Amino acid sequence: MEFKNESQNKKRFVIAISVAVLLVGVTAYAAVTVILVVGIIPESALFDGPATVTVRTLTIAPGESLAWHYHPGYAYNVVKSGTLTVEDGCGGEETLTPGQAFEEMDGRVHRAKNLSTTEDVVVYNTFIVPEGKPTTTFSCHKRSEVTGPTACSVAAVANLHVANAIAGGNQDQDGH
Repeated sequence: MEFKNESQNKKRFVIAISVAVLLVGVTAYAAVTVILVVGIIPESALFDGPATVTVRTLTIAPGESLAWHYHPGYAYNVVKSGTLTVEDGCGGEETLTPGQAFEEMDGRVHRAKNLSTTEDVVVYNTFIVPEGKPTTTFSCHKRSEVTGPTACSVAAVANLHVANAIAGGNQDQDGH
C-alpha cells in the first residue's frame, strides 16, 4: 500500500513539474483583438474561389512585441493611434503613425511592436483570406537566408529547413 502511494506521489510530482515548465515557457501576449464584422465573397478574383473578409481592431499594449506570424491571404491595415513598428522577417522595420496604412502580403513573415512605454497602439485590420483559412498563422521563424522575390515567405523558410535537414542540421539560426 505504501509503495502505491509513493508511486502516485512521484507521478503527481512529475506532472506538476511538467505543467510548471510549460507555463514558464509560454509567452503571454496582452494584445486585444475585437472582431467588428466577417463576410464571405462567394467568388473572389484573388483566390479563384470564395474568400472570407474579416475587419477587426487590434490594440497592442506599451512595450509589447507580437509573435512572428504571417497571413494566408492579404491584410490591409490603418494605424488609428500610437506609433506602430512592423518588423519584417528579413530584418527591415517600418514605423507608422496615426493615419498611415500598410499592407501585408500572402505568406510574408513579420511581427508588430509597440515601442512606447506609455501609449497603446490601435490598428484597424482588414483580412481577405481563402474561405476556411485563419486570418493569422503563428511562426517561430524570424528570417531565412533565402534571397530574391520569395525571401522570408513561409515557403522560403520551409525550404531552408529542408536544406538544413539534408545538410545534417536540424535547426534554423533561432534554434527552431
